[in-house]
This record gives sequence, C-alpha cells and structure tokens, in this order.
Amino acid sequence: MNSGQERSKDDDVVFKQVEELTLLLAYLTSWEEGNEPHVVRRVWKGYDFDVLRSLERSGYIDGGRKAKSLTLTPEGITRAEELRARLT
Repeated sequence: MNSGQERSKDDDVVFKQVEELTLLLAYLTSWEEGNEPHVVRRVWKGYDFDVLRSLERSGYIDGGRKAKSLTLTPEGITRAEELRARLT
C-alpha cells in the first residue's frame, strides 16, 4: 500500500491478524531476563516496525528506541498466552 492511501476494512482485518501473530511469535521466541521480582520477558526487534509501533500503542510491548530488543508487558504476555490457547 502506498503512503497516503487509506486502508480498507479488509486491510484493517489483515493488519489486526498480523499484529496478533507478531505478538504470539514475539512471545514464543522471547526469553526471561533479570532476577525476581524484576524479571522481564525480552524479544529481538525482528518484526515489521509499523506492527511493533501499533503493539506498543496498545500497551503490549515496550520498545526503547535504541535497544535491539523490546520488552513484553504483562498485558502483552497475557494477550499472547490467550492467543496461544486459542490457536493450539
């Protein structure tokens, strides 16, 4: 899609599906870092940046600008686990 074009309803549905699958993949490829009670779940930023920005706006990830990895928020972990249960 060219910049300046509006997304159709179908495009929005597909983008939402891509967001969900990206969140699930991020969760499945993440690792835990830190010590209790400050354990975080991190993942590499190897995903589409538009999708990552949308997930960050939704509160599912926290992506620091300079880091090569991002953090899944508690809400993101919960949502990813729901998606995993629904899809398996």
